[in-house]
Amino acid sequence: NAAREAENAAREAENAAREAENAVKEMIFEAIEEIGELPEAVCERVREENNINILKSMHKIALKAESIKQFEEQIANL
Repeated sequence: NAAREAENAAREAENAAREAENAVKEMIFEAIEEIGELPEAVCERVREENNINILKSMHKIALKAESIKQFEEQIANL
């Protein structure tokens, strides 16, 4: 059953991608905790993002941001 195996492999890849997205989102929130509390709208923006490359960029910004405002401004450009 090659079709079933391909289906399972696709499902596993999708699950792995979702797990990676969630891990990066958690890292973003942990980095931001160091400088303050995010407004709910910004939290929602992070939660809704599904592009792993944008999430990685958000994480880099979170690590370098000196304020919540700076973080918000920089992710608005992504």
